[in-house]
Amino acid sequence: MTKRDAMRPTPEIMIVFLVAASWAVGGPAASAEPPQSPVIHHDLVVTLAPDNHHLTVRDRIRIPGALVTAPFTMSLNADLNVQAASGGLKLLAIRSRVQGFDSGLDRDDHDAASRVPVNVYGVEGAIPGQELTGELSYEGVIDYTVQQSGGEYARAFSQSPGLIESRGVYLAGSTNWVPRVGDALMTYTLAVELPAGWKSVSQG
Repeated sequence: MTKRDAMRPTPEIMIVFLVAASWAVGGPAASAEPPQSPVIHHDLVVTLAPDNHHLTVRDRIRIPGALVTAPFTMSLNADLNVQAASGGLKLLAIRSRVQGFDSGLDRDDHDAASRVPVNVYGVEGAIPGQELTGELSYEGVIDYTVQQSGGEYARAFSQSPGLIESRGVYLAGSTNWVPRVGDALMTYTLAVELPAGWKSVSQG
């Protein structure tokens, strides 16, 4: 339960999940289009505890065989701890706190040093060309400082790669809070468990 201030509106939680979705192409022009890239699908159940800056996620993943190679790896925000993995996902940490990815839409592309670090996991037993499905559970604290961007220009603004706090929540592609397989496209479903009086917003 969050505290309410009579002078302020009910707080809202914003979850921004920046992904590149694949869409079916119909009509006469469809035959002229190149084949669409394989797409990873995530079924996400997210629990947020804003007062503790805490995130808990259960993610059921389906990875098309066309994306499964040897060796096969995925990455996740280094501040999130994998609690359990089931199905075809047997993870082994192979690199820790390496420079993370950036969607290029919500961060300064030239500020690579400030990107959120990620851990890289090898997926044991992955068979090249064979579809991979499983479930991951992970949790951790997301609390990155809001920093000024574009200070040399009149239209400077503040930004953070990810933030969970009592005033609101911002999760984006730059947060790396959803497992990534290289630069593969992804689709998702999203269910969010929130404190009373909060709302969630996602692209769609």
